[in-house]
Amino acid sequence: PGSEAPPAWAVINPRQPEDEYPEKNLAGVGLAYKLAAALFGPEAPQIESYLDLVAIGTVADLAPLTGENRSLVRRGLDYLRRPTRQGVLSLIGAAGLSPASLNTSHIGFSLGPRLNAAGRLESAEAALELLMTRDLNRAGELAQQLDDQNRTRQRLTAEIQQQAEIIALSENPEARLLFAARPDFNPGVVG
Repeated sequence: PGSEAPPAWAVINPRQPEDEYPEKNLAGVGLAYKLAAALFGPEAPQIESYLDLVAIGTVADLAPLTGENRSLVRRGLDYLRRPTRQGVLSLIGAAGLSPASLNTSHIGFSLGPRLNAAGRLESAEAALELLMTRDLNRAGELAQQLDDQNRTRQRLTAEIQQQAEIIALSENPEARLLFAARPDFNPGVVG
């Protein structure tokens, strides 16, 4: 957070200097989950059904898997291993994975990149629609689209990396810090 809080009725950020919440590294998706749970109350068992999305978001955002993040991901993996969301099941299938054996590596290296590829190349709307759809056919189409976009992202990444190495090494191969830039490098991929 900045030095001044924004002009709002409430600011929820455990990293604020005065905030006493013990988990300072809670992922944004975990924070949203905790807020929803507080608003719906402990009598709302359906809130637990969102832990699959909390696990995906926490791992895909590279949040540290310690403390509350770890607990939420562990519980979320139980839901991912028995998926009830058609989109999540289709995404798992498009990645060639078995739901029963899912782990954090599968999220980080297979599911997360497929979901993120949409926003890196075009719009993240396909990923959102996939996670929300209940239609079996639409889920399959979207999962395949995200899989295709992920392959395109991987190809573009490899091409840009090759071009960047040529640019960086051709200018000053002895430099201690190398940079490479071109206006045609895809901004969603160069990171």
